[in-house]
Amino acid sequence: MGSINRDDDMTTIATRPARKRDRNLLDPSDISSPWAEKSLIANVIYVFDHNASDSEIDDARQVLASVSSEMMTDPDAVLALAVLSDAIEASPPTMADVSHAARQRAVKAGVQPQQVIAYIADVAEKATSWKAAGRLAEQAATEIREAHAKRLSVLQCAEWVAAIRDGRAQPGSLTQLVDRMADVAMVTQERMAGEQPAQTITTTRGGRQWRPFPVNALPSCVRDYCVQTAEGMSADPVMVALPMLAGLASAIGNTRTIRLKPDWEEPAIVWSAIVSESGSAKTPTIRKALQFITEREQEIEQDNNAAFQRYESERVVHETQLAAWKQAARRARGGADEAPPVAPTKPPRTAYVVSDTTIEAVAAILADNPRGVLLKRDELSGWYAGFDRYKSGGGRVSAEVGHWLSMHTAEELRVDRKSSGRVYVPRANLSIAGGIPPTTLTQAIGHEHLSNGLLARFLIASPPRRPKKFNTATADFMVVDGMRQLFATLYTLSMRDGQPTAMSLSSDGEREWEAFYDEHGRRQSAASGALASMLSKIEGAAARLALIVHVCRQATTEPTLQSMVDAESIRRGVTLARWFADEWQRVYEATVGTQQAPDHEGELLAWIDERGGKVAVREIGQRNRRYRDTAVLERTINSMVHDGRLEAFSVRNEHGGRPAHWVRLPSAIAKPR
Repeated sequence: MGSINRDDDMTTIATRPARKRDRNLLDPSDISSPWAEKSLIANVIYVFDHNASDSEIDDARQVLASVSSEMMTDPDAVLALAVLSDAIEASPPTMADVSHAARQRAVKAGVQPQQVIAYIADVAEKATSWKAAGRLAEQAATEIREAHAKRLSVLQCAEWVAAIRDGRAQPGSLTQLVDRMADVAMVTQERMAGEQPAQTITTTRGGRQWRPFPVNALPSCVRDYCVQTAEGMSADPVMVALPMLAGLASAIGNTRTIRLKPDWEEPAIVWSAIVSESGSAKTPTIRKALQFITEREQEIEQDNNAAFQRYESERVVHETQLAAWKQAARRARGGADEAPPVAPTKPPRTAYVVSDTTIEAVAAILADNPRGVLLKRDELSGWYAGFDRYKSGGGRVSAEVGHWLSMHTAEELRVDRKSSGRVYVPRANLSIAGGIPPTTLTQAIGHEHLSNGLLARFLIASPPRRPKKFNTATADFMVVDGMRQLFATLYTLSMRDGQPTAMSLSSDGEREWEAFYDEHGRRQSAASGALASMLSKIEGAAARLALIVHVCRQATTEPTLQSMVDAESIRRGVTLARWFADEWQRVYEATVGTQQAPDHEGELLAWIDERGGKVAVREIGQRNRRYRDTAVLERTINSMVHDGRLEAFSVRNEHGGRPAHWVRLPSAIAKPR
């Protein structure tokens, strides 16, 4: 039986690439993971050679159970896997149990027990903690499963090709083959994911499963911070990365746009939402992602308070001077010789973050902060719920959704306020970062906000929930300091004459964008409904993400990078956008997409029937919240009368006024009484 050089420590074994063989590309034996197989054995040994806790032993059992012998290609590793699987059933498992299991397995295999034990001893090296060994063992098991799935796929493809060549292929055989390959991939992914909590979105009715977030597409310092922070919080990196992207977009704000062609620019605006249950670390990860902005917010508040106190002092002085001036003017018959004192100007209140979700408050803050702000809501459910409130006058607050939608593209914003008149914002730049539970998302969105494109504007993610494990890991000091410096640099960017600097595409960036645009256009043309709406927004999101990546590269590792967005930034933005498109569809199919379109007209017919089959149109608006908007009521009644679902008639006013408009159910659909 072979052995491994003892100079190879476990980290090397876990990360060393598989050796390439000079064989036919379709030879499934080429798709193997010998170093992963040895790494699995090397790292699981930890629980036998140390006083492992019960939870560590359970974790090791799960890792071993996730890999079967047919998934492995090295005969030595197959036998070692069987030995460890037998030995780990002891309570607690020790090296003595490994020796005992090795003897039994060796006899069955017809080899010497010493050879089996020597192989295991050779690959077991420098484990110092299960945190390190367990992580490497899981990585190795994942690689083994993936290699096994690929080998099965190659064999299936080879089988189909041979059937075609020999004339044995049946109609639809390729479709069946693809289905079988998909089944293999799904089973493999399920084993990789392990058992998930019931509330986690893992598989949708469309068969879409969670794919890991492409962290390598992020700028290097952002990637390192997201990965290290998430690891210390037992969370998926996307839970830090998604609100981080919104924060970076907000820091850039109206200072930069990406120009795709002369009449098409995209702003640095990202609306993000983490979709996960309460207790899944949404709030802590959002706070960690945005801590560099909230730190600046706390600092600027001191300046704001100091400026406001100076203004109040100047205002008191002005009122005293104005009173004296008025008194002098009254005494002088010809009027005062001097002009009245000039009132002090109220200072703008600088802000980076807002949490108030009334459109009036947001408009006022944006007017004071032309570069834009970030709306931070740990729970977006309150923001969504605000769209369904009613004003005292009967008008729907949801009519204000149009103001919010316009801010996604940094359009003009005009809001009339009773107290201070009209508020005008030339470029309303607002990014959003928050979270929402899946059930709340389903209830809050509804078909109204699907049709108006509100949900389609969000980048959303719902990663599998991870069990909490205490650890002392945090992001490295240098990584944290690098992120703090990045945000400081972004906030030094400025607008030019109140307008952003448009960053065009380089020649290679233009070619990269054209390839994506054409491919994405084909996907969008084949879609419909909510999916088509989302894909139309993801197109712009790819450009926005590329802009964020490029500006961050300029501000950190590549200060000499040209101001034209290059192919590398476009590729990264496209990679992120494609992932978000797939994830949006996956989450949609598991939440909002499961709802049936409400039959509002059918509900109205039933309501009229309960009232004897006829009712005044005015009463419909008074007693049904949905129809308090007279335009909605009129449009609905006219449509139902035109379709023959209602009959309209007038009732004479006994007092001589205008006749009242009524509707009744046609005899064909009225219930017998």
